Amino acid sequence: MSGMRPEGVPTGEAAEGGSADRRRWWGQMRPEGVPTAEAAGAATRPPGRRRRHPSARPPAPPPVRQAAGAATRPPGPRRGARESAAVRALQPTARLSAVSHPVLGLPPTDMRAGFPAAAERICAERARLGARTLEALAARDPTLGQRLGEAGLRALLRDTEVYLERVARAVASNDPGQLREWAEWVVPVYRRRRVPLDDLVGLGEAVREVLGAVLGPDERVPADEAITEAKAVFRWHRRIAGDARRRNRLLAAIYRGA
Repeated sequence: MSGMRPEGVPTGEAAEGGSADRRRWWGQMRPEGVPTAEAAGAATRPPGRRRRHPSARPPAPPPVRQAAGAATRPPGPRRGARESAAVRALQPTARLSAVSHPVLGLPPTDMRAGFPAAAERICAERARLGARTLEALAARDPTLGQRLGEAGLRALLRDTEVYLERVARAVASNDPGQLREWAEWVVPVYRRRRVPLDDLVGLGEAVREVLGAVLGPDERVPADEAITEAKAVFRWHRRIAGDARRRNRLLAAIYRGA
């Protein structure tokens, strides 16, 4: 291998002796007239200025981050604050109150906060009170039997007993929401049966009349409040299209002509 090395190339021992020998050897191998890298860099730099090492450069300032949309966002409260204000503005007009549920952190309904003894009397006389309520309703509206038929009257009698049970829960807990929630649930059922919601409004008045025989003056207060709120629910849903109430013939003729 030593015979193949060009003349003037130092051996490994001589190259290890220092970098000066290596630079001198490469200088001898460079063609005449070609400048070195240091000389080329010095020729392109302006006079009086030296090239700095990358480590000697000052660190660049950190970039200023700007939130997206900050330049286009108009002055004023943020979007979340505006939405929260809108939600708070709608809360006083909401029809449904907070649901009592232990899993959600709310206490369950106390069924002994009102008059539990009166509620037990209503449940014990539920069948008899239901029959008397249906009789009172039929006395108010003589066309009830013709419109509903025997099967419809039997279904209404069964629902009247459930109505009385919810009134008993409202009396026991002193919470009118016990009957109001039931009224919200049964509206679609009566729409499907083609029963007018005006019949349920009259059913509430008949129940109010019948309960006077088993409840005292103080015990009738939560019952009356519950019946009033249930009637308000039925009246609110009555105005929506699809109710089976009797229509005004003149208005129906005008709508058909339009």
